[in-house]
Amino acid sequence: MLVLLWAGATAPAWADPLRDAQERFPAHHPPQRVVSLVPAATEMLVAVGAGDAVVGITSHDTLPVDQGKKEIVGGFVAPSLERIAALHPDLILVSSLHGKVKKRFQDQCAVVELPPVHSVEQALERLHDLGALLGRGQEANALAGGIRAELALIRAKVEPIPATKRQRVMRLMGEAPLRTPGDDSFQNDFIRSAGGIPPRFGRNGESIVVSPAEIVRFNPQAIYVCGDSAAEAVLANPALQKIEAVKHKRVFSFPCEFTCRA
Repeated sequence: MLVLLWAGATAPAWADPLRDAQERFPAHHPPQRVVSLVPAATEMLVAVGAGDAVVGITSHDTLPVDQGKKEIVGGFVAPSLERIAALHPDLILVSSLHGKVKKRFQDQCAVVELPPVHSVEQALERLHDLGALLGRGQEANALAGGIRAELALIRAKVEPIPATKRQRVMRLMGEAPLRTPGDDSFQNDFIRSAGGIPPRFGRNGESIVVSPAEIVRFNPQAIYVCGDSAAEAVLANPALQKIEAVKHKRVFSFPCEFTCRA
């Protein structure tokens, strides 16, 4: 939960369309039938206790067993419009990839496009806004406060580490071409918050193409990926054999829901 939901109970400064949606739903009548096409948002709703209001999710969602079975409306990239319509939602949470969903349902219910978050702070603000929208503001703030306390403890532990002793860390995705989060990605903010040094390739974006030569110049001491096969591919890549992470076999595999969502 720490990686996904980093917290803060202070008033958000980052503009988020969830605040506009609050005007459509009075505090005493929050959304009752939510279709979430954004797995990170789904997890936040469950975390603040609003899971019962979620009626539809994607096949990429992973929810606790106690949430029961939710209707799967398709994959993240191409959900079924018919399955969504059958659920009669009053709120649909979408990303920029879901233009067809917005066009189909924007006159029938509230459709909120969630922009990418670029930092841990923005993820906390989204948690705050989702909780407020679903009538779970107190729960969201309590969760945020607990996570903030954990982060304070982490900061206290890593701040004394001199820059010369900090590890160079990067996230790798794909094989041909290799990709990594852009300079403005929340994933790099995670690395900084944990005391690591992320790369700066001079390009922004959720995912950017990066050449083996750029990776070699950065020379990461640790790399993390999603999936064991991805880790094996990095270790076997002939163009990456000179970097410290490969030489010392410090390529780590984490579940996607642990690394890719905020």
